[in-house]
Amino acid sequence: MPAVGTAPRNVPMVSAQKRMVIEMKKSAMLCLLALTLAGTVLPQERDVPKGIPHLDHAFVIMMENHGYFQIVGNPNEPYLNSLINGGKVNLAT
Repeated sequence: MPAVGTAPRNVPMVSAQKRMVIEMKKSAMLCLLALTLAGTVLPQERDVPKGIPHLDHAFVIMMENHGYFQIVGNPNEPYLNSLINGGKVNLAT
């Protein structure tokens, strides 16, 4: 039986520095948890600016760094060609 305050032979003792690092990680995790909860429980909603109109449409512009003939009909671009052939995209050429 080991003496009081010592670890058994098969369990290594954790150094003071390792314990301090573990405690700091625990503290950091608790702080992150507290900030997350505070951000979701106590949101601060501000007034909507009066001069900005409501958007009815949002546009996604995708640009390819290849020429038109390198993409259209290319068997290595099946998804993009399916969108083009299906008329789901507009080509700005």
